[in-house]
This record gives sequence, structure tokens and C-alpha cells, in this order.
Amino acid sequence: RIGENNLAIAASRFGLTRAELAEAESMIAGLSCKESASRLKISPETVRQRRKVIYRKLGVESCGTAVARILELELPGAPAEGAGSANGPRPGAGREGDLIRH
Repeated sequence: RIGENNLAIAASRFGLTRAELAEAESMIAGLSCKESASRLKISPETVRQRRKVIYRKLGVESCGTAVARILELELPGAPAEGAGSANGPRPGAGREGDLIRH
């Protein structure tokens, strides 16, 4: 499932509850409040309230930004963006400001 590992990290890092994780999964799937409410068998107002709590915990103000924040999370120990792999750095990768000459 898309974002499954990211949701586990979000739960740990931001303290999301199971109910909030279920809603975050709906958000990642692109469901509206009404669609999510139907899927989770809760009222649309409950969905809206959960989304507000998720936004607060993630420090964002919109659904799109919340989804982006969750999807950008990485597993502990995973190489940071721009870092080399186990086989060494990417071709052409250098420190910011370095001039790479070929």
C-alpha cells in the first residue's frame, strides 16, 4: 500500500492515533471528506475534525501539504536525499557549491 511505511513513521514521529492514521491513509488515497467518512463509517464532520488534528500535529495547513509531509518521511537509517548508495555516490553528486568538471 502506498505510504504504509510512511504512516508508521508518522505515527511514531508525530503521535498520530490509529483513527488519525486511517484518515491519513484516506488523504493519501485522495479521498474527499465525504468519501473517507463513507469508507470509515463515520460522519464527514468527524473526518474534518480528524484532519484538523492531523494538520496541527504535522504543522501544516492543508491536506496536500499533510500528504506531502507524510510521503517525504524516511525510515530510520535510510540514506538522505542526495546521499550516495551502498555503491558510492551518484555520478555528478557533489557538495553544494562544488564545481564538478568533466
